[in-house]
Amino acid sequence: MPEIAGRWPMTSPRHAALNGVLAGAVAIFLGLLAVNRFGPDYAKGDTLIQSVISLQHVTLFYWGQNRFANLVPALLSPVTSPSLNAFLLMWVYSAAFFGLIAILAFGVSKRLMPATTWGDCWLCFVLLCALSLWCLCTPAAAMFTVLCLPWAISALFFTVAALILFSPGLPWWQTALGYVSLFVALGLNPSLLLVGCATAIAPMVSTVRLRDRVIFVSVTAVFFIAWTLLSLTAPESNTPYFDLARSSLYLGLTTSAREILSAFDLLYVAGAVALCSVLRSIGTPSALVARVAGFLLGGAFIWWLIFAANRWVEENAYGVRYFSIVLLVVLSVLAYLLVDLLVAMSSPTKLAATGACAILTIIPLLRPLVDWRDYRDIKQARAFVDVAEHNDIHFIAGSYRTDIWATVLLLMDDGYEAFGLADRAEGNGEKLTAAIARDISQGHAPRALCLEATAICIATASRLTSMAWTASSERCEAPGCTIIRAADVGSK
Repeated sequence: MPEIAGRWPMTSPRHAALNGVLAGAVAIFLGLLAVNRFGPDYAKGDTLIQSVISLQHVTLFYWGQNRFANLVPALLSPVTSPSLNAFLLMWVYSAAFFGLIAILAFGVSKRLMPATTWGDCWLCFVLLCALSLWCLCTPAAAMFTVLCLPWAISALFFTVAALILFSPGLPWWQTALGYVSLFVALGLNPSLLLVGCATAIAPMVSTVRLRDRVIFVSVTAVFFIAWTLLSLTAPESNTPYFDLARSSLYLGLTTSAREILSAFDLLYVAGAVALCSVLRSIGTPSALVARVAGFLLGGAFIWWLIFAANRWVEENAYGVRYFSIVLLVVLSVLAYLLVDLLVAMSSPTKLAATGACAILTIIPLLRPLVDWRDYRDIKQARAFVDVAEHNDIHFIAGSYRTDIWATVLLLMDDGYEAFGLADRAEGNGEKLTAAIARDISQGHAPRALCLEATAICIATASRLTSMAWTASSERCEAPGCTIIRAADVGSK
């Protein structure tokens, strides 16, 4: 298909819409399978707190932070059943991950390889799905799906925005949709400012007019500034998310490299690289795809350096979540190089490859249906829930990493009023104050079930409520918990 001067090539709107709808349906189905496959073992605090946010108090940003807009919790807030809300939350994030793969396969690959057919795009889609599920270790695959982190969904909105805003002759409402998508992407993940700046110099947009690329970067920067100003309204506006230090870089390079490598199943990665080498020996790779692959890997390297030098990332032990873009780039480069070499092969060969990749996508997602209450963290929280219900306790205290939010959510699912006294609960201050006032008005001091060391629970509860707390003489019947109470309900 001929290229329009200064723009990317157009495709048939009818064919694009049909394949887009089918790919979206497949992404939603794969997201459903991913929830049942990963949710029982990996639905933890980061997942469950978002349902609590959705059900109790939706703030502009993630509780306890001044970034990561609460888009999905806000959209799901009308769903008042805690178990259904949590399920839909995981489904949305999981479907967004496979939706991102669909956009990379059907949108980006069409720009990289204009001669590809829609069948080739389907090959790219299932190939990238298979690579993601086999080359990533299970915890990393869960990170992109049921852990409900904003990396995939923000990248989805950003990629949609870039595809729209770099496309030819669109009506005003589609252009507006592109800018809205870009604004949402920056709200979900402000770090995409780096990707926005890099996109304007990517080889695949080299034919786009300079004016359009400058506008894209400028609007990205304006949206970043807008979200930064909005973040100043959050109580946690002083968190040093963008603080870089050379000392952090020295430690971060080795530690983060280990984290990144541990996210991959290196045996399957080596197999994909070997297959790419074999195909390259019998085919001719596209110069544009090779340039884009080099550009993406170079960008991933710069991302790694920047986040390895980030003090906030250092404080969080250089978790692989901060390098998710690196993982996505490696998988995308492998997929694009393989598809670029496969498109020249015969139709039966490509059809067989598509079928094989589809099977390889489904196999790791298969698992007998798991009931919500059999999820590992939910099941572990059951004993604490029984104690809280028996003793009429509405507050659950401890650290963010314990079973706090699973206990709160399960209590809510049983129809009880429950609140967390842990890190991130700062965002629910009004509800906490009101609940404490109700306890006091009923003539008894507020009590909390402590799921951490008693001293930690007391310190956290005192900080969040501005009240003194102390250990209670009451005995907690479940192992690993104690009960604390407000020491002086009159002190503020």
